[in-house]
Amino acid sequence: MGMELLDIEEVKADPGKMVAEAAKGKAFLVIDGGQPLFKVLPYEEPPIPPGSALLMPQDPAYRPVPPGEKRKIGFLEGQLHIGDDIKKVGSEEILKLFGIDK
Repeated sequence: MGMELLDIEEVKADPGKMVAEAAKGKAFLVIDGGQPLFKVLPYEEPPIPPGSALLMPQDPAYRPVPPGEKRKIGFLEGQLHIGDDIKKVGSEEILKLFGIDK
């Protein structure tokens, strides 16, 4: 999709028109005296990094909780093991970051 050039005077005359067009996916380069001032770009959702634990509605794995139901807690019970030393992992490095020698 190409970028349309708009003179700053056109934008000042009717900024709402430019906003409405940008909301439809149109991009603009606003110029003054032939010099670029700024770009107006339509908003795009940032991509979700692979392996991200956060599921967003656009993610194929996202499953909303149906109305009237509650999200199930403990559905991974017995499938994960967290060792007893979890609180010790990295503790020395963290203390060093705060200037505490053990």
